[in-house]
Amino acid sequence: MAALCCFLAVATTLWAADPSEVREVVVVARDGVGLAGDLYLPSGPGPFPVILGRTPYNKVLGVGFGREGARRGYAVVMQDTRGRFASKGENLPFHSDVTDGADTLLWIGRQDWSNGRVGTWGGSAGAITQFQLMAAGQGGVESQHLVVGAPNLYEVVYTGGVFRKSLIEDWIRASRFQQDAVARWVAHPVPDDYWRERDASRHYGTVQAAAVHIGGYWDIFAQATIDGFNGYQHQGGKGARGRQKLVLGPWTHGVLQEKAGELTWATSVVFNRGHRIRVQIASSSSPGYDPNPNTGEPLRKGAGIRMARNRVHVGAGQASHVLLPVVKGTLR
Repeated sequence: MAALCCFLAVATTLWAADPSEVREVVVVARDGVGLAGDLYLPSGPGPFPVILGRTPYNKVLGVGFGREGARRGYAVVMQDTRGRFASKGENLPFHSDVTDGADTLLWIGRQDWSNGRVGTWGGSAGAITQFQLMAAGQGGVESQHLVVGAPNLYEVVYTGGVFRKSLIEDWIRASRFQQDAVARWVAHPVPDDYWRERDASRHYGTVQAAAVHIGGYWDIFAQATIDGFNGYQHQGGKGARGRQKLVLGPWTHGVLQEKAGELTWATSVVFNRGHRIRVQIASSSSPGYDPNPNTGEPLRKGAGIRMARNRVHVGAGQASHVLLPVVKGTLR
């Protein structure tokens, strides 16, 4: 979250050109809830192509992007997601973004300043809301700029089926979502209907958008960025298939940032002949992931724990191994 806010703050500083008009707008969702947005309009008669950004991090942080987009001839809509800042409704992460995004897209199509051509933009949670919009399966988006996002929300919360404890709990607390937000996700420990409704990967075939997918080697959504690119590139609709670009660099969640706290991530590690690699094996990675009590009870339903016994198979007959890439040729 901090990385995205920093990115938006820099954007606000760099882009200072004023559009001809800025309006406060409200999209009324299908259940009557008002979703607040800022509309940046270029000078001239219009109608204009539209860029939509939906964020839980406060729409006003997109003022720089909105002004620059308007200067370049786009109508830009920056919207607070449901329950956040100026928008009404329950303050829950990604709970209604599938339908809210779809309703916003339909609203844009009815406006006299819109020519019906829509692209979406955002990073981190702002990229996830873009994927959530695509999970509606209704089409209508021609392009996307997806920075460190994820198409499958279940895999964000339950990576490999294990609850991502510290990441999820810390993010929900720091973002000030309502108190029962964690409990709602814990109540769905398997990929049930709740998660399937929010899984954009099930709708790749309806995607018609050309897109840029940007991520980092050390980002929390590194694999998800690659998954989204591959899904659009190879399984997308006619407008998406073969029209994707993937940009990955030696970055953390803050794109173009190699540092995480006091640690600077390496762009590569070279193992010379004779070097040995130590591999540490554990049956738990708490607090990164929820510890497994080994009782077989549902997630966080019991208080007891059982000791786990792990068996590591080695030798020619048990081919456990560490896979490393080999670069041939002269390194400069």
